[in-house]
Amino acid sequence: IYATWLSGSSGASPLALLVDAAGEVIVGGGTQSLDYPATIGAYQPVSYATSPPSQNPPLLQSQSPVIPVTGYITKLNSTGTGLIFSTFLGGSSQDVVTSLALDAAGRIYIGGVSSSPDFPGLDVVPSGCRPSYIYPVPFVTRMSEDGSSLTRTQLAFGLTTATALGFFPAFIYELTAVDGQGNAWTQAGNALGFMDLFAPAENLTCTADAADLAPLTSVAPGQLL
Repeated sequence: IYATWLSGSSGASPLALLVDAAGEVIVGGGTQSLDYPATIGAYQPVSYATSPPSQNPPLLQSQSPVIPVTGYITKLNSTGTGLIFSTFLGGSSQDVVTSLALDAAGRIYIGGVSSSPDFPGLDVVPSGCRPSYIYPVPFVTRMSEDGSSLTRTQLAFGLTTATALGFFPAFIYELTAVDGQGNAWTQAGNALGFMDLFAPAENLTCTADAADLAPLTSVAPGQLL
């Protein structure tokens, strides 16, 4: 029916796709293209991915710095002839969108993995609990139907199974679905978590190891936290 290019000068990887009731296509993924097409009025019209990993392999130390992968969300009209909206979604380090879902109001639930401590929507998260290149964390957030605003982002610490590996984090591809009450169910690896984006922020955000601040999914008796 139609075919179209959707990329920038450094490529783009689509990792999630859905079609709404009007036949409009929403695509999410990751890109290193600073010129990936973004629209005026979108939530994040420019890429903030400017901090490549410091753990570069020795063979790559002399090469040009690599632009980190950042997430994106793009919505095309039903005929594929234009963008309804297109936005980056990420912070200064590496982030990727791996899952999309719609609720009854047309809001877009976004799942993925972040290694950016300044990822959007983390204003209430203490610095010690934020993602990093060493400890990327799965996330779920919710975008308005027109792509102009974002809710508070929730981090799925219980699903934290991604670790740094070589030059790029070994991202765990996350899947997110929405139930009839607008809650997000998120799966990463062999773990399943429940995410309520409407709930108030909890006093306890995460539990971290006292030695290296690694986010923990389980605690041993006598362990320092």
